Amino acid sequence: MKNFLSAREFGHFENQMEGEAMKVESKNLVLYLGIAMLVLMASAFAQTTTAYKFETINDPDDTFTQLLGINNAGKIAGYHGASINKGFTVQPDH
Repeated sequence: MKNFLSAREFGHFENQMEGEAMKVESKNLVLYLGIAMLVLMASAFAQTTTAYKFETINDPDDTFTQLLGINNAGKIAGYHGASINKGFTVQPDH
């Protein structure tokens, strides 16, 4: 019965153990990164939602109304018309 490993056998055994340890460390790293991604994604979706309010802006004597933009103060710019196009700005009641 052999009780000791030769230097060559020990080196081979040591290399195997280091390789196994690196595999375990790599798997753990992947697992931890995956968990971190899930936590970050969950926190991104848990943020408060924004409520939107839609209003109709229309002049009954016109054939069309087109809104072009809204600024940070809530003022809307656009144009409307039946035979002649006219520009406008409006500040809706909130």
